[in-house]
Amino acid sequence: MSAVSDSDLQHLVNRINLEKRFAEVDPSTFDKGHQRLKKALDVGKTMNDAIKFANSPAGNLLASQLGLSKHGKHAKPPKVGKKDKK
Repeated sequence: MSAVSDSDLQHLVNRINLEKRFAEVDPSTFDKGHQRLKKALDVGKTMNDAIKFANSPAGNLLASQLGLSKHGKHAKPPKVGKKDKK
């Protein structure tokens, strides 16, 4: 009879148990997780694109025309239709 160490036997038992558990996993679980991750990455890409635009010359021009300063802070609203009294 060949002697097998306790650690080798424990490793083998763990491996068999893992293979049994893996066989019981529903493959759709991975698909759902993949779709959620893909959606989150798409949102992140859109946010990065928006930030790049906001920091571009066109984004700065648009912000100034809307009365906004950089980083979304509001500038003083422009005076419209009223002349300063002296």
